Amino acid sequence: MHGTITGGYGSRSGLMSQSEMLRDPQARNDDRKVTTVTLALGSRPDPAASYGEASERIAAVVAAEAGEPLAPEGPSIAMLTGDRTDRVVVLFHGYTTVPRQFLVLAKAYRAAGCNVWVPRMPYHGYADRLTRSLSGLTGPVFRAYADRAVDIAVGLGGQVTVAGLSGGGALATWCAVERPEVTDTCAISPLMQPRGVPEWATRALVAVLPHTPDLYAWWYPRLQDQMPGYGYPRFSYKGIGALLELVYWTERVAERRPHPVTGRFTLVKNDGDDRLDSEFDARVVTRLVPPDRLTIHTIPASEGLIHDIVTPDEFGENHARIGLAYRHLSEALGVELPDPSRTDAFAEAGPGATE
Repeated sequence: MHGTITGGYGSRSGLMSQSEMLRDPQARNDDRKVTTVTLALGSRPDPAASYGEASERIAAVVAAEAGEPLAPEGPSIAMLTGDRTDRVVVLFHGYTTVPRQFLVLAKAYRAAGCNVWVPRMPYHGYADRLTRSLSGLTGPVFRAYADRAVDIAVGLGGQVTVAGLSGGGALATWCAVERPEVTDTCAISPLMQPRGVPEWATRALVAVLPHTPDLYAWWYPRLQDQMPGYGYPRFSYKGIGALLELVYWTERVAERRPHPVTGRFTLVKNDGDDRLDSEFDARVVTRLVPPDRLTIHTIPASEGLIHDIVTPDEFGENHARIGLAYRHLSEALGVELPDPSRTDAFAEAGPGATE
């Protein structure tokens, strides 16, 4: 495998619009009374033994995706040098969006001499943006997806960096806990707890979702299926629950083994996030990561950046401030990033081709 192969979490309507059915004064007073997931979601590693094997696995993913009804922006993205590199970067896109979301970052890392892998989440990227395939998402499905991504990265080089936004940030956090090969993690506004929702209600909903019919809701109720962009205009509750199962698993690991993360970890804590609880994120990662390995990069609410600080396209929710967003990302990730508001930002981000 050689060269370049290309192929939001959150809701203005409120994630827990269904939580009325879960209201229980006793549970509200004691979060621990709410049953949480008990699935075994530990890693099942199968690391690639060489660059050749890793590139063959990527080729198999690309071939499989060629047989799926994906949108042009839907396929996974691999930017490879043709040989192992000192550093390998895995980028997890957000829930209901596509790898294209991370294209500028991927090119920047490639320009810095890294092999880069941006795998498409299961059931994502379809041309039919109203697909109900997200109902097939489970904790084990996401576990396998994250495991496969790190398995490939191990074969592509030495130190492994994993970063992700929102749902992708939850997956990056799971990788930091479960995969000791991961030396650096950056969780960007990770999906751990919806803003303004009682923790007991979120945990109760996650516990019952696998046993109930799925529910879908629009990200933007006023726009509904007219939401611009390449992401799905609505989300599956089961999909969100599946991602949260992995977060709850990392908490269980930390109960048995305090501070289980062995690598360096950066949390991008956006206090202006209108969808997720940034303080909850900070509380979780401080239980997972030893203090000397944890960096919290805080974006003040006064800067006016809301949830998705990665999507560079004109329909991105932070498009008017995307240059500011990328300055924060550059500092948190430790890689030079262009200002996507410039028309040539994609070209300047790096060659994305064989060196």
